[in-house]
Amino acid sequence: MRGCGLALAGLLLLPLTATAHHSVAANFDARIVTELEGEITRVFWRNPHVRFTIRVEDERGQEVLWDIETTSVSTLRRMDISKALVAVGDTVRVAGNPSRRGDSLLYVNNLLLRDGREAVMTAGGSPRWTTDVLGTSGPGFEEAANAKDNRDIFRVWSSPFESPMLLPESLDPSIDLAEHYPLTDAARAALADWNQEEDSPIRDCRPKGMPTIMEQPFPMEFVDLGDRIELRLEEYDLVRTIHMSDPPEDPTPVLLGISAGRWEGDALIVTTNRISWRYFDTVGIPLIEDAVVVEEFALAEDGGRLDYTVTVTNPGYFTEPVVLSKFFHWVPGVEVGRYDCTVAEGGSTTARSTAPRVGLPDGPRRLQNLPVPARTTGSHGRLADDPASYRRDPHPGFAHAIGLHAGKVTNQTVAEMFVSAARESSDSFVR
Repeated sequence: MRGCGLALAGLLLLPLTATAHHSVAANFDARIVTELEGEITRVFWRNPHVRFTIRVEDERGQEVLWDIETTSVSTLRRMDISKALVAVGDTVRVAGNPSRRGDSLLYVNNLLLRDGREAVMTAGGSPRWTTDVLGTSGPGFEEAANAKDNRDIFRVWSSPFESPMLLPESLDPSIDLAEHYPLTDAARAALADWNQEEDSPIRDCRPKGMPTIMEQPFPMEFVDLGDRIELRLEEYDLVRTIHMSDPPEDPTPVLLGISAGRWEGDALIVTTNRISWRYFDTVGIPLIEDAVVVEEFALAEDGGRLDYTVTVTNPGYFTEPVVLSKFFHWVPGVEVGRYDCTVAEGGSTTARSTAPRVGLPDGPRRLQNLPVPARTTGSHGRLADDPASYRRDPHPGFAHAIGLHAGKVTNQTVAEMFVSAARESSDSFVR
């Protein structure tokens, strides 16, 4: 099949920045739309980005392999799109944004199937070719259900596509952080030294810590365990523990911090400190060791909506506490799915560096040299982290690949862990 190579300069595809990772907006040019048609030769249906390869004939009659990338499996699930959508041997047409690197890589927003149906691959996107459309309905689009069943907060909650982003700068690189947040000089200096492609703390499937993980737009579940509550998050398969009695006295900071909860009426108030994650967001604002995060989860009257407010006190990097909010819906039948984040070879998420980041014993690569404000309290001890200890039941065969040993991550770098996992998870590839 012949590739159209159709470039529409000046056309801004909003879904790219509205639903994709910040790295996607940084790596793909939303001003240009390219159309291609070809046969699928490989499918990689895994988080954080679904990818497949198509064989295209160029203007010279030469066959060229294009890597096609799109949103996450978790997002597509909420749009009622499954792996059955595409298969090796299918002929498809795609439209999306080309790589800024100039290679044969495309971030796809629309996909036309052989049977004439069109899949809109970005939440809130629009069809391009037909009216027989997939991807415009599903749990992410549904209204909150009435939840008068006495389960209160203890259920699965979904982030509807209409909910505001907790950290919009994670998706929209046009946001001026200096105007959006009360930054100190130290925070401005950190941002001036930040390189998103090199310094992103979530490259190569590195899990987010608090408070950043709460921006995750996927299902989450509160589970009542008596003296503690577990908050099970789909993104990165993480579990937060909220202590409803005395929290641990160990001063060692950990990825998700140490959380203590209490009830104020029907609202759950959670205070978290001792956080080893050194980022407020994923685009360069640091988080000080002494940061305190206070969250309120408040049920609406009908029980089907959960309003969320988080206050982040980040002395030295914010001149005053920052308050953020979003909301969740209860949609019957939705469950917390497996995330199983896997690094694929090639594409915008390929591991190109194994430099240590925060969460590893060596600490962050660039933040080591940033101006650090004076701490307001004593030291919480060394920076130590065990991302694996927060993961729920690692994928069978996945434990060895990510370096699990007696519940601990080995000294293997995270990039090496997940590149290895991608190679060993052959069930993810269809050739």
